[in-house]
Amino acid sequence: MSNTLNLGTDGNWATKEGSTLAYNDENGNFKPLPFNFERAGSATRVNKEGLIEVVSNNEPRIDFSNDAKGALLLEPTRSNLAIQSSIENMIASSSNSGLVEFGNLNNGLESAEITVNGQRQWYFSTANIVAGTEYTVSFYVDSFDLSSSVRPIFYIPTEGTNGVSTILGSQIVLGRNEKTFTATANGSQFRIGLGTSSNDIGSIKIGAVQIEQGSYATSYIPTSGGIATRSADVNSNQTVPSGIIGQTEGTIFIETDAILSGTTNGFRKGYVHLNDGGYSNRIELTKRGDANINNADDLLIRISVGGVNQFDEVIKTDAQGNLKIAFAYKNGDVAVYINGVSVFTKTTPTLIPQTNNIYIGNAYNNQPISEPILDARLYKTRLSNSELTALTS
Repeated sequence: MSNTLNLGTDGNWATKEGSTLAYNDENGNFKPLPFNFERAGSATRVNKEGLIEVVSNNEPRIDFSNDAKGALLLEPTRSNLAIQSSIENMIASSSNSGLVEFGNLNNGLESAEITVNGQRQWYFSTANIVAGTEYTVSFYVDSFDLSSSVRPIFYIPTEGTNGVSTILGSQIVLGRNEKTFTATANGSQFRIGLGTSSNDIGSIKIGAVQIEQGSYATSYIPTSGGIATRSADVNSNQTVPSGIIGQTEGTIFIETDAILSGTTNGFRKGYVHLNDGGYSNRIELTKRGDANINNADDLLIRISVGGVNQFDEVIKTDAQGNLKIAFAYKNGDVAVYINGVSVFTKTTPTLIPQTNNIYIGNAYNNQPISEPILDARLYKTRLSNSELTALTS
């Protein structure tokens, strides 16, 4: 299997301000084929050392949170509603003599070690919570020592006696913890710390607190006294030299950490999109973005020539987590494989358009995919079914 263009294959990444470079494994080097990249403002990523670091505006982020080979972050605009994301800037409140010590969290951020000896110890800050709205809470845990009756508290007073603290308990893990909930009432405060119903002793070291509107957590957005917003990442297109794309057969491959986004704004979010500069001649592997037509997280795979759809299929997925998707095509032979399994084939005549533009992580004239891309490849041949099985397994 010899592909002509890829991003991130086997951890091969090359980025600079404003662009990411394509890699050609036929001769083992990066090609002068930059994909334009935009983000209006700084943002954070987890680097190879496991540290959270800030990168400047228009700089692509290769994140190593969940994969040693890295993933290109393509995130939507999000805001951290917790106006103090560092516990040392929150307000202490306790009903005993709990101790708070500050140290350096493994991810490079300041954190607080909270200990409790009977009753509870917490810190609190403000965040505007609106009834009926879906939020995701996240924070990093560097260490913890909890007895059976000591549990972490993430408490929003409007959410009843236990707030949303019942989401934690034994589920706490080292690293990032997150939970999604829908608010039942308006609120303006949250608390984080430890609670106990006995005289048991426990401790936990916490940092990088975030509350954001949405169904999943995005990268950490630091705050200090007010809401902070990270702009969307936009991985744009390039026009490539003749012979790189435009052949009458090929295979598109994408590996991503799929997110169930539930988007209902009518847009398609693109994994890979090939066209000739317009919309009538295109090959696309995208994510359906209109829940009123199809599930917002289904795959839409389409080949169009002269504005006439030659291949037009919606693949029901409802899947999240790691997805490896391959779309192989040539006249009269189209196949789709996901995670080692054939999900669709077509053997009737299918015209293939001539193309010279490629979008990765972005749909033509539409929205970026807004989920991490671990690997993206374009092969100049229609791979065999056995190759597709191996590639996506």
